[in-house]
Amino acid sequence: MVKPEYTRPDQEEIIRRCDRSLLHTKLMFCAIVAWVAVLASWRFGAPASIAIGAAAAFITYLLCTRFGRWLDRAFDRWTADDDDEETKRFLASLDKSQSLSLEDARTLALKALEAADFFLTEPASVAADLDGLPPHVKALFERYARIATDFGWLSHDSLSRPEWDPSLRIIGGDRGSNYAVRGNDEAIYVIEGDPLDMKRLYVHPEYPSVYHWILAQHPDPLA
Repeated sequence: MVKPEYTRPDQEEIIRRCDRSLLHTKLMFCAIVAWVAVLASWRFGAPASIAIGAAAAFITYLLCTRFGRWLDRAFDRWTADDDDEETKRFLASLDKSQSLSLEDARTLALKALEAADFFLTEPASVAADLDGLPPHVKALFERYARIATDFGWLSHDSLSRPEWDPSLRIIGGDRGSNYAVRGNDEAIYVIEGDPLDMKRLYVHPEYPSVYHWILAQHPDPLA
């Protein structure tokens, strides 16, 4: 299948929108402070106190608009080092797990599932139509009816074939996409976009096997 055009969200634009939203929240807070200061001064003080309260609110407004972004970025820099190191360690571990051989990935994935400290699993108690699935996916589904995390799942209930490409077999998904296999190919394909708009439907192999998908969900895939 030719990979259709698919446009991912612009991460920089998302960040800019979040910055603007945060700035608007600060301005709203300043406006509330201004009203409270003016009303309190009017209730308990002389006109001079009203002017002082208004001036204080205005200065607060200027500080937030002038230095708000700087304070945000200073805080981000202060906390970024630890976050970056943790993220780098996770990504390095993830890269290593995705480069494992099929057998090595299988060993670690089954160990993670048996530990039952991260994955929610449901044993396969009812026979499902597993014909035509890749051997390792079939073997896993013969053992488990459902494997789930907070981020995604594989399940007997998800087994289906999309009308727009019957060569694919959906085996699971997450909040924004579906997971599928094709023929005897052990790779896990990710389906994103709108099936009603083929120009914005993106089907791509994301994981070398179902075991690599399991490791990718785990916070410490090489443990």
